[in-house]
Amino acid sequence: MRKGTQLVVIMAIVTVISFFAVPIAAEAPSGSFIIAHLGYVPIAATGYDFSAIDSENGWNPNFVVLEHKSQGAALNIEYNFNTNPLLFSFGFEYQLLWDKFSVFQDIGGGVYETIKLKTYLNQYMMPSVTIKYLTASGFYMGTGIALKYLAVTEKVKPDNGYDFSLEFDKKLDFWSITIVGYIISINQGLYLDVQGRFGYNLTNNQFSSLKTNSPGGDIKAYLMPRTMYDAAILVGVGMNM
Repeated sequence: MRKGTQLVVIMAIVTVISFFAVPIAAEAPSGSFIIAHLGYVPIAATGYDFSAIDSENGWNPNFVVLEHKSQGAALNIEYNFNTNPLLFSFGFEYQLLWDKFSVFQDIGGGVYETIKLKTYLNQYMMPSVTIKYLTASGFYMGTGIALKYLAVTEKVKPDNGYDFSLEFDKKLDFWSITIVGYIISINQGLYLDVQGRFGYNLTNNQFSSLKTNSPGGDIKAYLMPRTMYDAAILVGVGMNM
């Protein structure tokens, strides 16, 4: 089973358990509230439709993308307008993700080599709008849309001695997001929130182009992302507005 499928299954199991194992005394917010979350992104993966790298000189089938994955941390703040039982949520998230990127190179004569880039850091900004259905026990689920922009990236070199570096261009994407969570009162007007989120890229703009720098000159290169998805686990504290 692929990791993406495993995460969806795990989130579904957590949803069912949360729904049937809610304490009777749990109290969901009755008014509008704001929540600040800290989170962990265990997986953010990109798959490529045609993995060979294109450049100004045309497609080069000797380079094929093997892996492009990342993980890291997230900081999220979210305002929830409560119309009971629907929550209209407006959020902003900052993600700090460490990327792993490697390509497979045919250097001729039946000799193949894997080129791995050094782990590098990407920073994303992600505003979102979601609609959630909130039960009286505090369980909720919802869906929405987000904009995700690569705000800061790094110029990175291979870890096996090659004399070149590359840097991905900064792009903006539309993402669909699915949310499940559970919120309970921990004090008068204060709430504890645990949330799981799965996101899927609708436009696949990011990682479609990059710049390479080498002693032989700079080259613009292009890739064809096919799928991008991520998952996040967020824990936060909220208060009434």
